[in-house]
Amino acid sequence: MKKRILRWLGNIIALVVALFLILAVLEVAVRIFIPQSSILTVRDRYIGRTLKPNMDVHLQGSDWASHLWTNAYGWNGNTFPVEKPGHIKRILHIGDSLVEAIHVDTDKNFVSQLEQHMPGTQQLNLSVAGRGTFLELLTYRHYGRSYNPDVTVLWFYTGNDSRDNYVTRDFIKGISMEESVIEEPQLGILKTFLLQKLRLPRLIFEKGKDNPLFLWLLVRTGLLSTEPEELNRDIPLGLATTIVDTPERALAMEVNEKLLVAMKKEVDKGMLVLGIIPSLLEMDLRTTPELIEKYPVLQGKKIDLDFSQKRIAELAEQHGILVFNATPVLRQALLDGKKPYLEGDGHLSQEGHDIIAREFKAWLIAHNLP
Repeated sequence: MKKRILRWLGNIIALVVALFLILAVLEVAVRIFIPQSSILTVRDRYIGRTLKPNMDVHLQGSDWASHLWTNAYGWNGNTFPVEKPGHIKRILHIGDSLVEAIHVDTDKNFVSQLEQHMPGTQQLNLSVAGRGTFLELLTYRHYGRSYNPDVTVLWFYTGNDSRDNYVTRDFIKGISMEESVIEEPQLGILKTFLLQKLRLPRLIFEKGKDNPLFLWLLVRTGLLSTEPEELNRDIPLGLATTIVDTPERALAMEVNEKLLVAMKKEVDKGMLVLGIIPSLLEMDLRTTPELIEKYPVLQGKKIDLDFSQKRIAELAEQHGILVFNATPVLRQALLDGKKPYLEGDGHLSQEGHDIIAREFKAWLIAHNLP
């Protein structure tokens, strides 16, 4: 009996050791072969995270490769003096990953191109992936204002900004807009080790974070302390706050309007412009039947691929904010057989950056800006 117990114990130990070795090999493989965007950022007490300062790295994805460098402040681009030179006009760009643009070379994203093709201007890119409008407002408050911009462009990505703003609705209600510090959630020792120190768990989380079953498992195992908005939903929140007529979308638009008004009040130096970048999903009218096939619950629902970008533009204009909407030019590019988006993840391709740089430059000149 004792020998049998020892044999079973030995088998269990061998299994645990083998599993540990397999996971260790996978962790090493992930570190070597799979680029991780999370290692590009550092903690920031005001806006959560920024890119690492003075970084110079080469990145690669399934359908893109880029050379990314950052300045001394942790923004994508070259270092610039905080004090604006007297003969220079500054245009500040604040957005999420679409404008942060790690998928193309730093000197080829549309912000850099604008500076190259508009002599006498400095185009500063203060964009960080994963931002909603509230964090972008804080970015202006704590960093953008000090650069004394002549024009501030708030870039709104209709693919997920409404969702991000909807998720923060209770947070925004519960605090004053004067609140300025973003507290990072406190994790236990095990959670910290798994989700912050190791790359394999982070990769698994990134790949599965939009899967309700995966999120349910994380909640049940204690790795997520509260149930995410996506759980127990028939319609994904990203669709419910953009192209599908739902109560969530109506509420998201109310939050969007509140944040736009707050941003206009916040920008007390120069002029505020709202730039709108639509998602690839919203560009293709053939998307609707495919969505209904994937989500049968959408059958009979009112789906409007253009609603989000049109409504956001209307809200901004109602409050006296100038709007540049990239939807028409990007849709025309697709109709012309061009590929302004990366097929793998929907970010702007090099062609997309070229298009926005060209069109936004023309728009600025037409509006006598800066």
